Amino acid sequence: MTFYEILVFIHIFSAILGMEPGFVMTPIAKKSPNMAELRHTYAIRNKLHQFVIIGGTLLLVTGIWMGLLNMHLFQQG
Repeated sequence: MTFYEILVFIHIFSAILGMEPGFVMTPIAKKSPNMAELRHTYAIRNKLHQFVIIGGTLLLVTGIWMGLLNMHLFQQG
């Protein structure tokens, strides 16, 4: 496995595991019927938000790194 293939794997893995919780955060908060559960859901949202930040940062870093390794990727549409 080459270094570029490892970067592609990390890029895809962070897209799946890092960005997916972002789609789940809003429906989780809408389902809480009372204030105690709402506090608990916001605590869960804060923990999920950390995964989204890490995943988004990994996506950005690996994407730019792959682009720097293959400069022709920046020239494609």
